[in-house]
Amino acid sequence: MFNLLHMDCRRLVKSRSFYITLSVVAVLIVLVNLLSVTISDPDFLDTMEAVGAEINEYDRQTSEFIRQMGQLDLAQEILGGGFLLLATGIGVTVFFSQDFTSGYVKNIGTVQPSRKRYVLEKVVFTGLYSGVLTVLSMLLTLGTPILVNFYPRPDSFLAIAQYTVFLWLPSWAFGLMALFMVLLSRNNVLGILMSLASGMGLTAALSQVLPYLLHLPSPSPYFLSSVVRDQCIPYLYPSQMQMILLCSAGWGLAYFLGSLLVMEKRDI
Repeated sequence: MFNLLHMDCRRLVKSRSFYITLSVVAVLIVLVNLLSVTISDPDFLDTMEAVGAEINEYDRQTSEFIRQMGQLDLAQEILGGGFLLLATGIGVTVFFSQDFTSGYVKNIGTVQPSRKRYVLEKVVFTGLYSGVLTVLSMLLTLGTPILVNFYPRPDSFLAIAQYTVFLWLPSWAFGLMALFMVLLSRNNVLGILMSLASGMGLTAALSQVLPYLLHLPSPSPYFLSSVVRDQCIPYLYPSQMQMILLCSAGWGLAYFLGSLLVMEKRDI
């Protein structure tokens, strides 16, 4: 398994898709910071109002909130809305689909025919992929404000590390969803579509319809997009940590078992 993991890590370093994903994340973070520093400037609001734009009390409260924002508040605004899930899901989908389009999986199946070992290695690699993407995204979020003269209130290293870990766990589970979709379809279309729908919260929203009609509790709070949006906040409480751990482990295990089943039932 470690040989397979080593080969995937080498492929990742040479993969253009990974660097494209990082570039998109970096551009988004820079744009959000530019927007934040612009909106937080009271002189900008006064100028806009002077030229005829409608500036209300809500706009000024938003400006004040941004000026008092901490580093983790900024990270939550950028990464906690589902964008990191999207980046992880699409990145994993594109990377793993190359196993089938390039013939890599057939060669691996000939040399090391254990399909369980193949899936287990992909699970570990997905954790590494999502971890690297999460850490780099956090570093960009913390570092890029300096480039645009925006200085959020600093948070402690321990709080930043804790938030990063609990943001990474649902991203790992989300990446396993992308792995399952690739193994199921043997291409990247289904994985990309599901990443978009799930990352933006569409599947969680749709899951509320039937329970609402039947007057049953909604399962939407347990979807990964809802967990990231509602539970992954700065300075987590123990109940939120438990929710993140249980949902990430539950969905991750379900996608892992589904991936094993798909690999056992279909020819490579």
